[in-house]
Amino acid sequence: IWKKGQIPVKLKMANVIPILKPGKDKHSPEGYRPISLLNTMAKILEKIVNTRLIWFLEKEKILSDLQSGFRKHRSTIDSLTIIKSEVNDALNSNQYLGLISIDIAKAYDSVWRHRVLQILSNILTNGNMLNYIKCYLNSRQFSISLSNAQSKNYSQQNGIPQGSSLSVTLFLLAINDITNTITFPVKANLFADDFNFWCKSPNLKTVQHFLQDTANNIAKWSTLTGFKISSLKSQCIIFSNKRGQKHINIQLNDILIPNVNTIKILGIYFDKKINWLQHLKHLKISLSRNLNILTVIS
Repeated sequence: IWKKGQIPVKLKMANVIPILKPGKDKHSPEGYRPISLLNTMAKILEKIVNTRLIWFLEKEKILSDLQSGFRKHRSTIDSLTIIKSEVNDALNSNQYLGLISIDIAKAYDSVWRHRVLQILSNILTNGNMLNYIKCYLNSRQFSISLSNAQSKNYSQQNGIPQGSSLSVTLFLLAINDITNTITFPVKANLFADDFNFWCKSPNLKTVQHFLQDTANNIAKWSTLTGFKISSLKSQCIIFSNKRGQKHINIQLNDILIPNVNTIKILGIYFDKKINWLQHLKHLKISLSRNLNILTVIS
């Protein structure tokens, strides 16, 4: 497999089990989250290859320093701490801080394979790893299990396999250059596909101007890379100590990004004043639900 770069078809087969998302319509395909089950032996080999690939990427400093997802000695805390610090600095200096959270629709499924291979061929010399990954991405198949029924096999035409550690690293490579859309004074951070960018200024129009420029850059980037940005699921929030509702009009692909009063970033709810009341409210609801489950069990 490693020397010849030839992976047996059975090792590239995935069994997909659709799981209904909470509160979603069971009659709509969009209401399900596909869980991909891969061959155990294949996953072990992928883990070995992925460990070596990560070592090389970190050694050569290929990945953007703004990326904190799935990297050693980095976590969601890094991204959250940076955002909290930036917001506090803006509030303490009586400035506006506009932040936009970008939603990438079906991130793994929309990755262009040939683009990933092109990126790899630029950083790797022809060898076993490159040949292995080429074979790993090509001619993949999947079937769907639902209740007691099993579908026929289908070919995966695009995207990268979900449920594989190697796919995570390949995704980080595919999305890596989204950080090139950021220019001063706009700042950003990235955790896997969670991309947030912001700008602060005493003038709200200045904030809107620079954020719109960045949104335009992201729209161009998505066209070139094949990633689909969901403008309506993306969100914009203005942090400010000043009275009154403040909002800005930012368009992405000619669609207005919704303004919100509370935004969820990596599991934490940020409100306009950073008083954490909304986060505590959601935390209380979650804890109450779990407590009720424990009460029933006991």
